Amino acid sequence: MVIKVLVDNRTLEESDLVCEHGLSLYVECDGAAFLVDTGATGTFLKNACAMGIDLPAVDFCLISHGHDDHSGGLREFLELDSRAKVILSSDVFTHKFFSDKGGEIKDIGTDLLLLDDYLERFNCLDVNEAVQSGYMMPGVELREDSKLYGGVTGGSFAWWVTPDIAIVKCGCDKYSRPGGNMTLYKKALDDGADMVPDDFSHELSVAVKTVDGVVVISSCSHCGAANIIESSLETTGESRLKSFVGGLHFTDHSDSTEDDVAEFVNYMTSHHPDAKIYTGHCTGDRAKSLLSTYKNIHFFATGEEITI
Repeated sequence: MVIKVLVDNRTLEESDLVCEHGLSLYVECDGAAFLVDTGATGTFLKNACAMGIDLPAVDFCLISHGHDDHSGGLREFLELDSRAKVILSSDVFTHKFFSDKGGEIKDIGTDLLLLDDYLERFNCLDVNEAVQSGYMMPGVELREDSKLYGGVTGGSFAWWVTPDIAIVKCGCDKYSRPGGNMTLYKKALDDGADMVPDDFSHELSVAVKTVDGVVVISSCSHCGAANIIESSLETTGESRLKSFVGGLHFTDHSDSTEDDVAEFVNYMTSHHPDAKIYTGHCTGDRAKSLLSTYKNIHFFATGEEITI
């Protein structure tokens, strides 16, 4: 399994690639190639070209949640690739998303016009309806030999892309969510709807089954990395975590970063002591300093290739 970081908040030293506040990952595993997010702009496309990656050959693109630092380059991807499906929560197109960090309310949502312009390209997963009815999602073709199927397990939900790759909706609330969420809100597009704290029902992650355990890819982990790991293990029926890849949303502006880091390290040490953590993007400098003493951690950057 290979993960290539197309864009992150920082770059490797002496790299000619461009970084930005955003995340985009290119993943090859289980005979599939796919994208997780498209960064804040089209920068990930230029970096991919420089890295020799053929993006039009990917099987699908997952948009992990509705924030524009993960979907900002989506229009340019759709213009480049005329075939691959885009998988995301239906909530992304039924809500607007906001941040009030620094006291200024800012729209940080995905471009809603994309659904009108590229309707046939989207697989919008309706988590709430699927969980309530408990039905198996109808097959949605991603390529000739790959379909999405849904299955309810507890409060979590998974759509299987291949026999070993699942798109996971977190249904676990056993552990804390990051304090950085406190400045994030959403508002339904319905007339008269109020802006409310974001519950991140629109957040999705990837779980990949391997012979050595599950690899979890979670771009921002707004639902809490430990909760997402638990949901991924629950829906895959596995007990071992091999690796966690993604952001932790332990931000520098949060007052609870120290507590958030301590709880996560305690969880990993007690439940998955041999698992490797690869993190970046929304894992802030203060959190990185605190996490640096953890034995199995690596901080990734734009242009990096991670082999798991």
